[in-house]
Order: sequence, then structure tokens, then C-alpha cells
Amino acid sequence: MSVSKLESLPNEVLCDIIENYIDGVDALATFNPQFNRRFDSLISQCLRLHFNFIQCQKEDFHLCMNLLPNYIDKIEELFLSEYNTPGQIRAFLSIFPSFQIFKRLRLLYFHFNKDAID
Repeated sequence: MSVSKLESLPNEVLCDIIENYIDGVDALATFNPQFNRRFDSLISQCLRLHFNFIQCQKEDFHLCMNLLPNYIDKIEELFLSEYNTPGQIRAFLSIFPSFQIFKRLRLLYFHFNKDAID
């Protein structure tokens, strides 16, 4: 049995995997588009993306905030959290003060505790 590498898969298959099985945070953190042109092109070709920041590490969150403007028109689901990452929602809203720019957004989830609300 031969071993296949992710890079050997056709673009259509990789795009399907990214759209349906890989969270946008993981895609951007793992295949950092700033350093990998093929995956940058693949992520750009995807029609729908979902970003779950609930378990997101601070470094990955900041990376995504820098790259997210490139994918705004593809984001269908967005999960934001204050629970493990205090200040995340405020930081997100300081960069994206309106959700109207997310034209394809169909699910928005906020995860926070009552002490985080002021």
C-alpha cells in the first residue's frame, strides 16, 4: 500500500475537505496562506467557511484577525467566545464592528459568562 500525501490530492477534493471538515481557524493556522500559495488559492476558491474561535489559541486568533478580511464573503458560521479567551469578542468587534459585511453568515454564536458583560 502506498502512502498518499495531502498535497497530492486534487484541488477539488482539498476544497471539499476544507469546506466541510476543517474549521477555518485550523485551516489558516495549519496552512498559513501567507507562506503557502497553493493553500491560499484553495481557501480562496472555497465557497463556504466556518470559523470556531471557542477553543482558539490567542496566537491563532490574531493570525485569523489579520487574514479574515480576505475570506469575509465566504464565512457562513462564526463562533466567538469569552470563556477561555477573555476579550476575544471585544477584539473581534473592534476589527469588524458590523456583521453586515459577512454576506453569507447564517449562524452566529456568542459564548460568554455573565461576568464578561459590561
